[in-house]
Amino acid sequence: MKVLSISMGRKNERSDIYAKQILMGVEAAAKAAGKDVEVEFINTVTMNIGQCRGCGACSKAPDGKIKCILKDDYLELEEKVLDADGIIIVAPVYSVGIVGQLKNFLDRFGAAHDRASMIDEQEKRKADGRPLLDERYFKDRYCSYVAVGGAWTEDWTVFGLPMMHLFSCSQTMKVVGQINANDQGRKTSPWFDDAMMKD
Repeated sequence: MKVLSISMGRKNERSDIYAKQILMGVEAAAKAAGKDVEVEFINTVTMNIGQCRGCGACSKAPDGKIKCILKDDYLELEEKVLDADGIIIVAPVYSVGIVGQLKNFLDRFGAAHDRASMIDEQEKRKADGRPLLDERYFKDRYCSYVAVGGAWTEDWTVFGLPMMHLFSCSQTMKVVGQINANDQGRKTSPWFDDAMMKD
């Protein structure tokens, strides 16, 4: 099993800490259960993930690959997600909703990887004898979310978690956990919040 933890916050800051803490928990749980797990952490803050242009090229997939024609770092992150069995997304919520980079990724990933559409397309390809879609598009996955906000009340983070669910819905991923980590602006580090680190 491969678990990918994606942080969309500043390097070595709160989002990174939560993303790594969850991965350490995954490793500990796997070890206790006698299971093998491969974990990977990636920080995307310096990645160039541009907005979707709505061109529809990703839905053509003549060679069995659903690929965005925009050449930026989205393609690297997409590959990492497709290879994973479990995905953890940790992202800042600066102003009520998710950070723009995550929304860009969701716009480009979600519609292009809609499970129902891909099942229909795969059946057509089988019937027509055309190249089949990549089997990774049909993998059942698990995901978890952490919305990290600086405000001491949830008012400024209220749409963080609901918007994150845009990632899992098109691929019918099973959400196994979520945390709204608000009030981070007044804290030196999440490490000093024992209750939050235990969640």
